[in-house]
Amino acid sequence: MRFGEKFEKSYPAEFYEYDLIGKIDTEHPDYQLELEKFQDMARKAGRKVEGGNYLPRDYAIEFARRFQTDKDPAHPSKEFARDLRISVGDLLGLKTDEELERLKFFTCAGREKSPSDFHHGIDFFLSFIADDGKEYIVTGDVSRHPEKILKADFLVKGDVPDSSDESYDEEKYLNIVENYGKISFEILNKKIKENNYWKPEI
Repeated sequence: MRFGEKFEKSYPAEFYEYDLIGKIDTEHPDYQLELEKFQDMARKAGRKVEGGNYLPRDYAIEFARRFQTDKDPAHPSKEFARDLRISVGDLLGLKTDEELERLKFFTCAGREKSPSDFHHGIDFFLSFIADDGKEYIVTGDVSRHPEKILKADFLVKGDVPDSSDESYDEEKYLNIVENYGKISFEILNKKIKENNYWKPEI
């Protein structure tokens, strides 16, 4: 499949997201049951649940963790996800395998079935356990339409070269990864300095 500007009409937006960052396992036999459990927990906590597959933002993100197709989020299988994580790790100064295990990539992509994706505009997030032992996250959205309303921390603007294409430009790809790595790092670093750690109200 071709990434970037030359999308084919037969290549739906969700397939682009899945090729770039993977997708949550919406076909898992426990998916719907677990979603209903999360919705019930949210209602009991006095949180608004609007029906369908809706979850409040913090519940939606925690729910996505449970249904990763990559069983090890510290080693994502998708090239862009893997390289973005490595880029952020380099900027954080993580050198050893043990240090790098503190940085993980989680997909939330799943279109209508994923509460994070469908209701909150979050397609993925990077999770980092800082020196203070707290978790900090950076959320991202993937879109062909950069004019869309941004709900995540930053937007991946749908122009990422695909290494399977004959016209693949490795230098362009690496520059794009480096750019999004810097954006992710700057947001993450700001949250760490402000002690704005991840504290879901679940």
